[in-house]
Amino acid sequence: MYRASEEALRARLDISERALRHEKHRATSAEVALSDAATRLGRLRDGVAEADDLDQAGFSSWLRGALHGIGLVGILAAIGGALAFAASYFPELYLSAGGLRNMAWIVRHRQGLTGLAGGVAIFLLASPWAVLPFAGAVGISARRRWGWLVAVVAAVLWLPTPVFPLSLMVLLRLFGDRTRGVFFAT
Repeated sequence: MYRASEEALRARLDISERALRHEKHRATSAEVALSDAATRLGRLRDGVAEADDLDQAGFSSWLRGALHGIGLVGILAAIGGALAFAASYFPELYLSAGGLRNMAWIVRHRQGLTGLAGGVAIFLLASPWAVLPFAGAVGISARRRWGWLVAVVAAVLWLPTPVFPLSLMVLLRLFGDRTRGVFFAT
């Protein structure tokens, strides 16, 4: 009788342990599902859809690469324009210690201040064409709406330039259904 009640208790204990393991597994699954739902809800609040939608077929990497390329052209244009303008005011503008000394002497004697100020002004005026593509690429990588908007502004700024074809392709990609679906999820 003692042995029969012991076996019955062990059977109940095994059943209870199995039920407990099953409930723990269900609770873990529920926690994972809850965490996934919270992540999706947070992304929807931010207005961003699933990240995989934009990463398919290298789409996002192409867009970031194109924006980096446009930004690099902007940096080179800003530096080139500033140097060309400043060179017209400094007769011996060399990228050497002697050339920099000559430029400093000319500025110190107030003869080349206009050229230096003009070069700086050109660089500052050209900086949006250089900085905005990089900022847009960072925002697109972070899947933020502001990144999409900055990338659109950067591409529009580059439309009336020789980089028109690349800029147009970036705009077409940004206004495509897949991209807008990622950044403006409903």
